[in-house]
Amino acid sequence: MLIVIDEIDRIGTAEQARSLLTEIKSVFGIPHVYFLISVAEDVGAGFVRRGIPVRDVIDSSLDDVVHIEPRTLDESNEIIQNRVPGLTLPFVALAHCLSGGITRDLIRCTRRMVMIPEQLGPGEGRLRRIAGMLLIEELRETLAGFRVLMGSAESSPDWAARLDEIRSTILRLRPYDANDANNPNDAEAPRPDDGHDAVRAREAVQRLFDAATAAGGGAGTAGPDDRHGHWDELTAYSDFVLTLIDFFTGREEFPAGPVIRSAGPDGDLQRLAEARLELGVSPAGARLLLERFRKAWNIPGVGAVG
Repeated sequence: MLIVIDEIDRIGTAEQARSLLTEIKSVFGIPHVYFLISVAEDVGAGFVRRGIPVRDVIDSSLDDVVHIEPRTLDESNEIIQNRVPGLTLPFVALAHCLSGGITRDLIRCTRRMVMIPEQLGPGEGRLRRIAGMLLIEELRETLAGFRVLMGSAESSPDWAARLDEIRSTILRLRPYDANDANNPNDAEAPRPDDGHDAVRAREAVQRLFDAATAAGGGAGTAGPDDRHGHWDELTAYSDFVLTLIDFFTGREEFPAGPVIRSAGPDGDLQRLAEARLELGVSPAGARLLLERFRKAWNIPGVGAVG
């Protein structure tokens, strides 16, 4: 008999998942019954330390751990073609980089991306327009989530100012609506579908980073307060999304294979997918990958390091 326990980490934190394993590991010894448990990488990483003289519930509960690697660009293309036959490489690359090659996120990004053309009228540069709308929406939702996370703790005046600046940034990233009197975007400013998404997003996030620097911290700021760590994650993720916006919307045509190869290893599109995954491990490591990628493609960075 095979019993599958999927996504055990969904119970809560990594420690809560470990506690659950402690409670149920006695049933793993039932004869002729096999258990397959899926967990997030931060939980399963404990087991791969078995070469180190440290043992925990992971070591004592499971016989082996199989690490499922994120998809490569070619593998992502194969998955997407099974769902959206004929989707061209530029759009596949966008979904792959944004998802980091994680299958579940890859499918989610593709689903959202293919729905965007319903909102667009006829026009040239569909990759630029679709990429801009998708990425700004991702950035806006992420900012909103981080704002709630950082606002859940008691805030000092400097943090209140940061939270308010995040709120203002979210408003600036909203799609333009001429009938919305509360939209802070100037009536003469470029519209979200005018191909100016990179400029609009860069200006909004630059204001956010400048506000953080003025308040006494910028990208790379860390400290005993969890909010500093969250802010570091937020600025690194914003840097990641802006890099995607610049790459996918900052040119008339998607670069051909020879052009991509000429950018060297640091300019490979896989580096963007790796940067997405690195965000969950080390914001500083993700920034390093993004800095190298931008340098390979001559993409300017956001003045957020300080």
